[in-house]
Amino acid sequence: MANDLFSLSGNEVADYLTDSGEVDTEKVAADVAAVLAERPGLRRFTPGYDPSQGTGGRVPLQREPTLADLLKQAGTYQPY
Repeated sequence: MANDLFSLSGNEVADYLTDSGEVDTEKVAADVAAVLAERPGLRRFTPGYDPSQGTGGRVPLQREPTLADLLKQAGTYQPY
């Protein structure tokens, strides 16, 4: 949250503005990095696993319809 930056860094909004009144992005980024180094629990959650693991780096292919699927759709499917 934005309030965390102000409360944890001890700065006010005016401390992040340049003389022309624009946001000093370098100062904001530096303070965000300092806060996250001090409190890593505030970081965005990243899963502890690789979601592409086990797929060979490829998106799984969709299953091709079979004759059984066609018969199920027609309502005449009898497995035996």
